[in-house]
Amino acid sequence: MKKSDTFTRLAVRVMLILAAAGVIIPALPADIIKSQNYTLNIMPVAEDIDYAWGFDFLPDGQILLTQKNGRMFRIDTKTGSKTDIREVPFVAYRSQGGLLDVLVHPDFARNRVIFITYSEPVTEDSAQTAVMRAVLDRDRLTEKKCKTDGRALPEIYSYGHRNPQGMTVHPQTGEIWSAEHGAMGGDEINIIRAGVNYGWPVISYGLNYNGTKIGEGTEKTGIAQPLYYWDPSVAPSGMTFYSGRLFPEWKGNLLAGSLKFGLIIRLITDNGKISGEERLSLSQYGRIRDVKEAPDGSVMFITDQPDSALYRITPAKEKN
Repeated sequence: MKKSDTFTRLAVRVMLILAAAGVIIPALPADIIKSQNYTLNIMPVAEDIDYAWGFDFLPDGQILLTQKNGRMFRIDTKTGSKTDIREVPFVAYRSQGGLLDVLVHPDFARNRVIFITYSEPVTEDSAQTAVMRAVLDRDRLTEKKCKTDGRALPEIYSYGHRNPQGMTVHPQTGEIWSAEHGAMGGDEINIIRAGVNYGWPVISYGLNYNGTKIGEGTEKTGIAQPLYYWDPSVAPSGMTFYSGRLFPEWKGNLLAGSLKFGLIIRLITDNGKISGEERLSLSQYGRIRDVKEAPDGSVMFITDQPDSALYRITPAKEKN
């Protein structure tokens, strides 16, 4: 870690301690980067997070955030302080498994419901994916419901997916968009429709890790083509459509994280198509795990590493 990074982290911790004591302190200077349309401020909101995986916003502006090791926090976005959420389900924390994403119900203010995905232990050496519905009672999960018997459900909507890492709903059309990892190349963006086969492992724009062809090539009758794909791979992660007021030039665009290169990729969308992209290089912060629009129109992202952090992006006022 560079000395400047170490100083910044130390300064943030000192400021949080002073803020908790009621001391009025000046704002910490933000990092500044350039994009095609804006000069951007990047400011840490919360640090000392161990492999962050997902986050979502509560109606009061606080954030629920998951760590892959099975911990969940409520984060105060004004101070960066973290409060543990109790009675989170036990997870199989190994390799890519653990506590994964969290979603706050749209009617949370009334029902207090959240949804979480995680790796459910089956035996000492095996696990399966689980989705749980729970009620957040202050800082404790209650009324937890989960189906883990492994049976196929009638709700299965589509198939032929490989390692989906991000999913979001288009704010106007209600369509579900997903980001999926290929093998060696062939990462995809897809619009998910009922009953559609998205190809894996029959077709792919990537190759096997030994360089050989996957399945039957890149096209086959009756199998959907990706809306957009990357070759070489970028390892896309969490994503969101931007609809806020702070970045009007980004309105309607899809913002996707990149684990491999530490990017936020702005995908320019038009009538259900992707016409181009801009890559915002944030590799100095680490692997980008998830990206979301905050209620105030800023953009927030988390990183995926032992010293993860939650960051906020806002427009900078350029000096004359």
